[in-house]
Amino acid sequence: MSIFERKLNKLGYRRMPDLTDIKKGMSKLETLEKELNLKQLQINRLLGITQAINNNVSASGLFDMYQSFLSWEMGVKKWPCTF
Repeated sequence: MSIFERKLNKLGYRRMPDLTDIKKGMSKLETLEKELNLKQLQINRLLGITQAINNNVSASGLFDMYQSFLSWEMGVKKWPCTF
């Protein structure tokens, strides 16, 4: 690092991020956005199940909704027991 760069650092100036740094930042941002969208979908599905309970949906209907939620949103593929 040159004397000039050290003096700029002391004054609070930093180098501009290069393209690699920008891509890493964007990749992290995109990953966080995908995770946020997934969590929002999961919350919406749970809300739907809660509303179905409040609307007195049949037990088999609730079970189907719950099974769908677990398999699609949570990735659970095998059930330890059957009904």
